[in-house]
Order: sequence, then structure tokens, then C-alpha cells
Amino acid sequence: AEDKCICRTNPCWDVDGVKHTCKSRDFPFLKATYDESRKLSCGCSSRPYYDSLHVSMNLCPGHYCEEAENPVLDWDETTGQCICRSHPCE
Repeated sequence: AEDKCICRTNPCWDVDGVKHTCKSRDFPFLKATYDESRKLSCGCSSRPYYDSLHVSMNLCPGHYCEEAENPVLDWDETTGQCICRSHPCE
């Protein structure tokens, strides 16, 4: 496997032919999460969703980041644990 980044669409845009959307002004951002058994759940959030599919589905299923200061789910190579971090561009 190559060690590089790729861009993907939100997995909730095509769940068995169903395109999930968020129409609420209070929760306009579509968010995909995976439970411990790697089952996809789609919902709406007040904040944008930036999690990596690989991190959320393969490395950290069942983990979620709810804090506005640290909204991005990530994998810490040093500790071997899932962490919530700030967005790298902010």
C-alpha cells in the first residue's frame, strides 16, 4: 500500500443508493460515523465533518469527537490510540 493521502466523497452520499442530506439551518453538515462493528451511521451536525474514512472506520471505530476545539478524529502513531485534535488549518 502506498503512503499517501486521497480525497473521497462523504460515505453518506451513497448508502445503498440513498443520498443522505441535511436541510436544517442549525445542523447543516452531514457527518458519517462508524460504531465498534464498523456499521456506518449518518447524521447532521452543527459543525463541518473532516474525519478520515480510514481512521474512523478502520483505526477508531466507535470513537467520536464532539468538542468544538478538537473536532477531528485521528490516530496517534506514538501511543497507538485514537485522539481528537484541532483542525490542522486553523
